[in-house]
This record gives sequence, C-alpha cells and structure tokens, in this order.
Amino acid sequence: MKISLGALAGRWNRSETFAFYDAVALSSVDVVYIGAALHGPLGGLQQRDCLAVARELASGGKEVVLSVRAGAEVRDTEDSHAWIEDCGLPVEVGDARTFRLLAGKVPLVLGAAMPCVSGVELRRMVELGARRWVLPAVCKGEVVQALACAGDARCEIELPVLSPRRFARWQCRVEVCGYEGWPLHAMPGCDLDASPDDTAPDWASDLDELQRAGVSILRVTPRDAGDVGLSQTLCEWLRGDIDAQAAYAEYAASPERSRARVSGALHPWQRCLFQRIYAGVR
Repeated sequence: MKISLGALAGRWNRSETFAFYDAVALSSVDVVYIGAALHGPLGGLQQRDCLAVARELASGGKEVVLSVRAGAEVRDTEDSHAWIEDCGLPVEVGDARTFRLLAGKVPLVLGAAMPCVSGVELRRMVELGARRWVLPAVCKGEVVQALACAGDARCEIELPVLSPRRFARWQCRVEVCGYEGWPLHAMPGCDLDASPDDTAPDWASDLDELQRAGVSILRVTPRDAGDVGLSQTLCEWLRGDIDAQAAYAEYAASPERSRARVSGALHPWQRCLFQRIYAGVR
C-alpha cells in the first residue's frame, strides 16, 4: 500500500505552492500529483514551474504524475499537449477529451472526474493505456459500489480518503446504502449528516478490507500545507512505525479533524520546517 498526495485543491499562490512541495520533498509520500493546465497557470505555477518541481521530486525517489485539467477553451490541437507528451511523466486526466488527446502517447491515470460507469468501459480504457484508476467515490457505500465496477480490470486502484463531503441524507449517490451511520472518519467513512462524528473508526480493519478489495494507493487531497503532516502520519502507519490508533489520534487531534500534525518520528529540523509552513497558512 502506498500514500499519494493529489493535486492542490483550492487557491494557492506561487510561494505557498513552492513551500508546500519543498515540504513534500522531505516527507515519505510515495506518489505526488502536480496540477498542470493545458493552457495557463495552475496553483500559481507555469508549465516550466510544474516541470521543475516534478524533476526535483522525482530525483528524490518519488513517483510524480502530472494532473492535467483542460480549460473550457482548450481545443484539440497538437500544441495544446505536446509539452506534456515531451515531459516523460505519467498523466492524470479527468475528462474524455484530454484522455483522447493523450491515449497511447503517455502512461495515463484515470482521475476521479473521468467518466467511467462500468467494468467494460474501465477495461477499454486500460487497453488504451490507463494504468491506474482513482475511484470516483468518497463514502463507504460509493467505494464498495465502485470496487464492484472495477472487477478484473488490470490496473492499480487509488482511493481518496479523509475527505468527507458532509452531504445531506437525500444527496447520497447510493440508492440503497447499507453503511448509514458508518464512522465519518473511517477509510472510507460515511458522509451523511446523520453519521456519529465522534465515533472512533477502526482504521486497521478498514485497511485490511481495502487491501483485500484491490486498493493499492490511499490519496490525501491537499487543501493547505498541513496536509503534508497528515500524509506523513499515514506513511508512518503503513510502515509500522506507529499503529492505527496512534495514527488516528494524530488525525483527530488536529484542527477540524482534517489535518494531522507532523509525527515525532521526523527529525527535529524536519518538524521545524513543517511547523513553520503549517503556521504560515493559518
């Protein structure tokens, strides 16, 4: 099992983005997605910035994936994606048009927004070059449904975790869900408003179940610099440096229960760097 950091979510300026990836370089995260737009900057970074950050992280042993988002004005032209083909990195795509542009040219990751509603369709995309599928699911019922759809498709399965939507009961996308009341902060949890927010989940059992179902990567979606600490905690848990209860305690003690502090297993100078970055965005 690996831990990944998805492309940045929300608004980030250029200095915040570089500071974040400096911290990521010191972490134990296995896979890093760097947001890139076919046209224009994303997260304050231009194309050359994305590639510079990617090269630095890759030189440190991390798997780097460009997470491409096509803008509304992108046209199906060669110059709109030639630079992505030339960079030699795997690419995460989130729409059918970008998938069509890059299929067969670079290794592809199917993002959570990529339309994929059946096992037959998933297998077809795998044949066209997709090697990984990010599940379009957040809550327990959706994940079970999506894994059933994956079937025998020969690709890695990546699951975004600890990102509850807090949807109302009637907004759940699973018509008949048998997981109502599942702990909100489980992996995955139940994001219904009726879920008992204070129920401590059993992360150890959750992890065993996900591994048996074929999930090989857990994704943290970074919304601020503190998410490097959360991903580091998960890495230490998977390595066996801390147990599931200790990992959850770190997570639960952080602000809004969605940011974990950097574990004491890091060197003091690393902790100091993370704490300065974390404090700078508060």
